[in-house]
Amino acid sequence: MGRPGFFFCVFAYAGYRRISNIQISGIQELDEHPLKNALDFQYTADPQPILQWIANTIAAEAIANTQNEKEEAKQRREAIDRLEKSIGNIIDKKISFKLETKPYAVRIEVDSERLDFNHLPDGLKSIVSWLSDLLMRMDRVKWKNEIAVFERNFILFLDEIEVHMHPAWQRKILPVVQNLFPNAQIFISTHSPFVVGSVDGAWIHKLVKPNGDSQLAEGYPKLSEDARSFRYWLDEVFDITSEYGVEADKQLKHFYALRDEVFKGGNGIIQESLIQAGQALADQSQEMRQIIEMELRQINRRLSLQLGL
Repeated sequence: MGRPGFFFCVFAYAGYRRISNIQISGIQELDEHPLKNALDFQYTADPQPILQWIANTIAAEAIANTQNEKEEAKQRREAIDRLEKSIGNIIDKKISFKLETKPYAVRIEVDSERLDFNHLPDGLKSIVSWLSDLLMRMDRVKWKNEIAVFERNFILFLDEIEVHMHPAWQRKILPVVQNLFPNAQIFISTHSPFVVGSVDGAWIHKLVKPNGDSQLAEGYPKLSEDARSFRYWLDEVFDITSEYGVEADKQLKHFYALRDEVFKGGNGIIQESLIQAGQALADQSQEMRQIIEMELRQINRRLSLQLGL
């Protein structure tokens, strides 16, 4: 008979998970089953087992080093190292976990500044929470074979993990997770063009509700391409064609409507309205001024006019 254990596991996380400070009493074994609540998206991450696992792992590495068991120490440290590097790659800062003993506590260092978990921004709390929880569970599962944790094939469901994240982090979260677990099958729901456009070769399923029931949009699924711009994904997947705020977009559409009337032979009143609308837009930003001035130059060239702001 083979040894008891699991060949395959499934995990699910939502971006609303949080981690906070909690006192640990020392180094002690975790007795909670590693798959408890593994598929509960809304389950708030319990910081106790996460921080206890980090503390246990750091302590086990230190003990192995004192006993000159270098390979054991290296294996113990790998999970923490890769967790720190992955989080650091997402936020572009050096991350490290520290075990304090007076009193026992786990802290996090961000660019050498030691912080309480309570003081982290919500986006970083979420990243630390679910990624640490996943590694803790993967490390503690009794597997049926000796495949390394980071090489395992498992299913990972992620629900809007970009919540509270800076757009720069949203661009990196999925590529980092793919690199960490190259054999994982990842299913992710998102409302972020930065997540959609961050990877190459992923299948995108766009859902629409024409009659209240979700269904696959026409032309989907389609493969993602990270060489396409985020502007493209805003338009293609999220049906957002405007690049400006709602009011500015309304004013710009009005300007273009007046421009079209001028091209059709609109009289002086239409031309005057066009200049007024253009001036109102140009006063808002240099970018808008350049757009309006370019449009006026085209009108002047085609119709031999001399309109200007």
